[in-house]
Amino acid sequence: MKNIFKFLIMFCLTLTFVTLPTKAATIYDGNNHSYATAKKVGLNDTMKGELNHYKGDYEADFYKITVPSSSSYKINMNVKVVNDYVDMYIYNSKGTCIGQYCFTVGDLGFQIYNQNFYFDPGVYYIKLDTFYYASEANYTIKLKSTRINNVDYKSNTSFKKATSLKLNKKVTAVSSIYNVNSYYNYNDDDIFKFYVPSQKKIKIDLSTSHGFHLALYNSKGKWLDSLYKDKSGSLQKTLKRGTYYIGIDINDPSTDILNGEWNSFGGKYNITLVDIPNKVTISSVKSNAKKKITVKYKKVTGASGYQIAYQKSGSKSWKYTTVSSKSASKTLTKLTSKKKYKVKVRAYKTVSGKKYYGTYSATKTVKVK
Repeated sequence: MKNIFKFLIMFCLTLTFVTLPTKAATIYDGNNHSYATAKKVGLNDTMKGELNHYKGDYEADFYKITVPSSSSYKINMNVKVVNDYVDMYIYNSKGTCIGQYCFTVGDLGFQIYNQNFYFDPGVYYIKLDTFYYASEANYTIKLKSTRINNVDYKSNTSFKKATSLKLNKKVTAVSSIYNVNSYYNYNDDDIFKFYVPSQKKIKIDLSTSHGFHLALYNSKGKWLDSLYKDKSGSLQKTLKRGTYYIGIDINDPSTDILNGEWNSFGGKYNITLVDIPNKVTISSVKSNAKKKITVKYKKVTGASGYQIAYQKSGSKSWKYTTVSSKSASKTLTKLTSKKKYKVKVRAYKTVSGKKYYGTYSATKTVKVK
């Protein structure tokens, strides 16, 4: 009985120890000038130290960060540098540089940065060095981590390992940091692949608060088109039957990618592939009753519904009404007698609550009874 009681006490203490949040600590530099001597840093710790290159002495500080296997993490780095520039290099567990960033001191001799970085699970090394060979700099880097939840896909950085996407489905993904020197190396993008069963107009819709570069490739990896944006955007293109690849880089919101700046800190984003409905053909537009028009059209495959636009002669604005996918006609009422109306129809597809519209039909004109 005593042994059971002891076991229960130890078990409860162990549970308490495991579930308590780790208290943030300040990790100071000192003899951590290589991978082997890198100092371990928690996801919410502070790195603090001095870099001294005077008298030709070489010194770089190394720190080691482990991101748990349970999830990707957004790590906010509050960086303060004093006296001189500080270069920060981020390496993966294999020693490959996946990020290089320079923090300047400005005219006042110091500078404070606040930047988010996105990391997949794994072991990472941070190397801090001064910008010039003969210089001295002080740094303080406070880490604050946030677990990234509700993510369907993580980084997938090659065509062979490309993650499959389905048409007409919205997914959430996270792009981790990568080597900024790989501007022209699209194998460092997040790579997705999708299949088009027949010739279709495909819209790639990307939603994010970050800047991004999106590139489209055919089944052989040949570049087809690109899109650069400092926030959400979309690319639409008619594609033949076959397999296609998408490469995506997510960038720091402050990065001016349109003018050649390219600092990829990663980020969370939503991507939706939609096969846009085909162009609708109007069968007839007739006014068989007073103040009414009946519009008939040919239904298209895969449409969630139809939008009918109509405009009275002399008016600058259009009015709109929607019709379900089950119907192939609509009677417009409360129109003005003896007036001519223009009418056009287009199909739409709804994906995750958002409507994606096809091309309008040719415009038809009819005089109302």
